[in-house]
Amino acid sequence: MEKNWVKICTMSQPYQAEVVRGMLAEHNIRCVVVSRRDSVYLFGEVEVYAPKDQALLAAHLISKSSP
Repeated sequence: MEKNWVKICTMSQPYQAEVVRGMLAEHNIRCVVVSRRDSVYLFGEVEVYAPKDQALLAAHLISKSSP
């Protein structure tokens, strides 16, 4: 991962990260989803990264959309 990208959230399920990716795309915020899950036993987490200059806005949008 490049230096100017920041982890903005961690999810337990890949579909949750994809929902976040879609929501951020609607707001023209680039993001990258990185799976840290084991491919055989399916444990671990999925991380969402955004550029450092958009990370604060992305985190705010995610916190607003969380129940």
